[in-house]
Amino acid sequence: PYLNNGPAISQALPDYGLVTCQIDTQDWNNASADQIYNTLKQAVDSGSGNGAVVLCHETYDTTAAAIEKFAPYAKSKGWQIASIGEMYAAKGKSIPGGQEIKKVY
Repeated sequence: PYLNNGPAISQALPDYGLVTCQIDTQDWNNASADQIYNTLKQAVDSGSGNGAVVLCHETYDTTAAAIEKFAPYAKSKGWQIASIGEMYAAKGKSIPGGQEIKKVY
């Protein structure tokens, strides 16, 4: 709930990974498609996006437009967009319970 992984949440869900984000695209805060794209592009270009959990909402047209532009860029750089479960599986790991997840190492 709003990226809240405080003590009440972690105590109530000790067996679940507590997903939060490493990169917030600010789409929820009226970021434009170009702003979202530039945030993601910068993460790829700097390497900080490797394994990072990115906060995007499927309910915003700006997010959809940004991802339509970003996905081919990421692919051209050898990156792929994956779910958290897919990232853990690719690294041969399981999602850890009771831990905050911002990035998959």
